[in-house]
Amino acid sequence: NMKFALNGGLILGTRDGANIEIAEAVGEDNAFLFGARAEEIDSVRRAPNAVAVDERLLTVFNVIQSGTFGAYERFRPLVDSIRQAGRDFYLVSHDFAAYLNAQASADALYASPREWTRRS
Repeated sequence: NMKFALNGGLILGTRDGANIEIAEAVGEDNAFLFGARAEEIDSVRRAPNAVAVDERLLTVFNVIQSGTFGAYERFRPLVDSIRQAGRDFYLVSHDFAAYLNAQASADALYASPREWTRRS
């Protein structure tokens, strides 16, 4: 991500590591950060089913299960790791709605080429 930012790319990413440093350097409005903050991650991981699965993520699971992307058995371990309490190490379920909101913000900015270019 650092190389993208150095070349004018706007960052869409989780609130951790280099993404935080980049956002601080280029300004928060020039990065689309989402999800749990680094200091929240351990407590989010320990919380049993604290967040209900977003309906849009359930739709993603249904499309995967339908075979659209190939045999579901190939994707089952991935889907199960997100759906089962205590196994979603990367907090996909927790961060999904925030990701979609960040993506929508990036899409809206991209629809304004002059502003997108100014921020990049």
